[in-house]
Amino acid sequence: MIRRLSALLLAALIAGVAQAHFVFVLPSKDATTAEIVMPLTLLFSPWPWLTWIAIVSMWMLHAFIISTIPLAVPLEWNVFFAFCAAFLFANFHAGSGYGVGDMNPALLAGVTITATWVLGTGYGFHLIRRAQRSGGACPVPSP
Repeated sequence: MIRRLSALLLAALIAGVAQAHFVFVLPSKDATTAEIVMPLTLLFSPWPWLTWIAIVSMWMLHAFIISTIPLAVPLEWNVFFAFCAAFLFANFHAGSGYGVGDMNPALLAGVTITATWVLGTGYGFHLIRRAQRSGGACPVPSP
């Protein structure tokens, strides 16, 4: 029997913060700092030293995922991303003229509009499937 559950939960919270797993709440799942901040650093960092710190941290994250041998996880994605992170972002980092801001404005607008349309359409189909599963009614999430 657990007598002081609150003490156990506090210990778990302190351990999570101490391990630098600050959680970002996204609509689909929870993500750690390494999964959100490091890819953004790779994409927008103008300094090669900061890009290399992000690359090494992504290598460590993917090496850890591979080392745990999780079930039902495509491990080849982790190997692929470890190689691609170094190849793409070390050779073509944002400070060398390959940044998002260095893109042709018309091309950037086209990519943004297309991505928004694809994501919006996908979310619309998701809502339609949810409505069909619930008998045609528009499901409202409970508070």
